Amino acid sequence: MRPASLLVALFGIVIAGGSVWFAQSHLTAPRNAAAEEIALAKVWVAAHELPAGAAVTAADLRAIDWPANALPDGAITDPAQIVGERGSGKEPRRARHLLVAGDLIVEAKLGGFGEDVSLINKLGSNTRAMSIKADAVTAVGGFITPGDRVDVVLTQGNYGELRAATILQDVRVIGVDQSVSGTAASGAARTITLEVTPGDSQKLALAQRAGTLSLTLRTLDGAQDATLDQITLNDLLGQEEAPTPRAAPSAPVRTVRERRGTDSSIINLN
Repeated sequence: MRPASLLVALFGIVIAGGSVWFAQSHLTAPRNAAAEEIALAKVWVAAHELPAGAAVTAADLRAIDWPANALPDGAITDPAQIVGERGSGKEPRRARHLLVAGDLIVEAKLGGFGEDVSLINKLGSNTRAMSIKADAVTAVGGFITPGDRVDVVLTQGNYGELRAATILQDVRVIGVDQSVSGTAASGAARTITLEVTPGDSQKLALAQRAGTLSLTLRTLDGAQDATLDQITLNDLLGQEEAPTPRAAPSAPVRTVRERRGTDSSIINLN
């Protein structure tokens, strides 16, 4: 082969190789950069359903990858912060409320090591827990569960004097009987525990003595409160209240005094 032809062939090989290298370097660079930008961290989720108050152990956890730059507040990346160091002797942490499978474990969902998670952990700022009597009818057939929101209706009176009034609206249910988890009761509830303000607790205490309390389950989509007037049985039946009859004025009493010697008596002339 002539030297000129050999040089041309070598030059073509160099050009082709350079082109391939240039293309590969520019195509892989963005991928590598993207991989470096999306760094992942391991977080922990519930491996299965955990009821409120349940102790959380290593068998209850499952690790998943999460973008490190988008971790939610309170996310836990070290399992020792959940179950403690092996051999540490710490009492377990407990779920503050129901955790379903796949729920991300964050600090707000767990009590402290050895902490007895109770109803008090569910109360908001300056609120109170107060229970009212309930049955299958007044508690929406047993479908009310902790976490639902309800209105409270008072029914009072007898026969023609029956009346009903909504005394509280948008009240959160935090317990059904002895359960504070978000699961339906196995039978008819006997007590419903509500989260109320101090003023509302006084209303509930009076209302329980005055009549029968019923709960209405609120929708989750755009429920709006409105001032509701109390209604009576006459309102329900579309009747007007009969006016109270007035007593007829009594006729004046006319009397005379009769004297006979030293004796006197009063005689009624009506």
